[in-house]
Amino acid sequence: MGLRLSSPVLLYRKLRDRFDPTNWWKGLRWFLALAFAGLAVILVYQLVRLASGSQLVDLAILSEQFAMALGASILIVRAGLRLRPREVKSAWPFWASAVLLALAFVVVLPYAVPAFEIVYAVSGLIGWSLGLLVIIRDA
Repeated sequence: MGLRLSSPVLLYRKLRDRFDPTNWWKGLRWFLALAFAGLAVILVYQLVRLASGSQLVDLAILSEQFAMALGASILIVRAGLRLRPREVKSAWPFWASAVLLALAFVVVLPYAVPAFEIVYAVSGLIGWSLGLLVIIRDA
């Protein structure tokens, strides 16, 4: 859940550090703001649908989950590659399984545990909203 809350802010900061010196950073920043706002609106829609008891099989909800899973997966794999065992070759299977287990929790948990779906949507809404606030504050 902490990764779901912090991923949008970490994504924005990484992109800002990389593209801030360029001339077209202002346009990219506002594109990110619109994307973050759009993903937050999708999660509000998901929460309304969950509260009404209707079934969720919308393309919009799947696109938000895909965006979050992709971003979180990249963060996990990058962290895993930085912390990988360099000296001991016998530790590689344990390292690889830990990375795959972390990815499974991020990507599969909302589908495997239906009660977690509301927590997943709320944490995503908070995360994308925090990312949007950071973008607006930096503007």
